[in-house]
Amino acid sequence: MTDPILTWQASYDASCGALLLRDPGGRVVARVVPADGPPVGAEASLLRRARAALTVEQVVAQQWVRQRGRPSEGAAALVTLVDGTPGRVVNGRDTGWRRRHRNGTISLGDRRYALEHRSRRRSVLLLDGRPLATLRRRGFRAGGLGGDETLPRARVRRTAALAPLDEVATALALTTLGPPGRRGWWAQLAEDLATSA
Repeated sequence: MTDPILTWQASYDASCGALLLRDPGGRVVARVVPADGPPVGAEASLLRRARAALTVEQVVAQQWVRQRGRPSEGAAALVTLVDGTPGRVVNGRDTGWRRRHRNGTISLGDRRYALEHRSRRRSVLLLDGRPLATLRRRGFRAGGLGGDETLPRARVRRTAALAPLDEVATALALTTLGPPGRRGWWAQLAEDLATSA
């Protein structure tokens, strides 16, 4: 049986540079933008676009657009829920060869979640050190965020009853910090050696 959380929708809105997260009823629940602010769009003046293209912030924003609402490793994003509750998502660190360096964090209001990557295809969402759900990637396709798509192909096994904020955190873990799992030490070493050769 499919977990209802997997019927949520994630769509990237290029006009405002935000990832919109919708519940199964199609209502927008959260808006996610890069922590450095939305990218400068085509409607901005020529001078502003030229100045923005030369800044580190614009490089980060361009990567946000390329990844369609998923922060790169080590980057952060700001979350705003419909009721105005602020949040922040951090996609681990961008250095280090171990899975635990890629663990992510999600803050929604006063709740702090951690997403621990336990294997190449499995992650666990924790609230104050207590497991809420195990997320396991299915198949070899990671799933995309282009258009209105359901969350990436995954299995969700709840280990506790989820409050509404916990469901939003689970959906964020599958989209902005997903797909579940990260490569390990040996895979990272092999990838680094392959790219340096």
